[in-house]
Formats: sequence, structure tokens, C-alpha cells
Amino acid sequence: QGLVRASDEVKASAKSRATELRGQIDKSITDYEPLIDGAEERKLFDAFVSEWKAALVSYDSVSEMLELDLPDDATDTFVSETRTLHLKASDSLAKLSANEEASARGAVADAASTYTSSATLTVISLLVGIAAGLVLAWLFARSLVGSLRSAVTTATDVANGKLDGARL
Repeated sequence: QGLVRASDEVKASAKSRATELRGQIDKSITDYEPLIDGAEERKLFDAFVSEWKAALVSYDSVSEMLELDLPDDATDTFVSETRTLHLKASDSLAKLSANEEASARGAVADAASTYTSSATLTVISLLVGIAAGLVLAWLFARSLVGSLRSAVTTATDVANGKLDGARL
């Protein structure tokens, strides 16, 4: 309401800022659309876009009234229709944001579960690998000791003069 009766310089600055914000919002809408990955998110996004477009039409109507030097009509439209449409778009955006927040919390929970599972699997794999390595080392050592015992027995037999190689 204060802007309606403001100086031309202030109005020009506000119009420039509004154009800049509109461009940022339009860019965000365009950039966000390819990221939609579900029916519920699509529904919420489409509702926001639809309500935002309706609000923009009302904003443009207020701007047109100001350009036609109808400040009272512009104020009335802005306070009633434009404000209502803006709040509806804002509520739609809040619902979309809440939906994305819930999805993000779910993704965090899934990531934590996956991390826990992979850490558990890694520890189990390490323990199985260590156990298998110890069993193989024990079997190798047993085989080696058996061969050494046989060699020592043969050497002892030869030293004692038993050269026939027969086992008793």
C-alpha cells in the first residue's frame, strides 16, 4: 500500500526487484521440474505452479492498474485477490517442501541402514577371512611338520643303520 503512493524512483526500484525475483522463481521452477521423481511430488509441484501462475496474473493486474493511475483499485485488488493467491501459492510451496523434507528423511534413514549393513558385512567378511587364513596356516604348518617328522624319522633310521626303508 505504501508502494502505491511512493515516488517514481521507489516504484521503479520495486518493479526492478520484483522482475528479478520473478526471474529467480521461474528459474527455480524450471530447474526443479526435472528432479521430480514421484507422483505425489508431481501433484504438489503442479499445484504450486498453477497457483503461482494465478498469483502472477493478479500481480500483473495490480501493476497494470498502477500504470493506469488507479491506486485505490490496485490497493483493493492487492489486499484481497493478490494476497489470497500469493498465500495459496506459498502454502503449496510449503507442502512441496514438507514432502521433500519427508523424502530426505527417508533417504537418510535408508542411507544409514545401508551403511550399517555394509559395515556389518565388512566386519563379518574380515572375520571369516582371518579365520580362513588361520585354518589354512594351521593346515600348512601341520603338513609341513608331518613332512619334517617323516624326514627326521628317515634320517634317524639311516643313522641307526636301518637302510631297508621298511616301516615297522
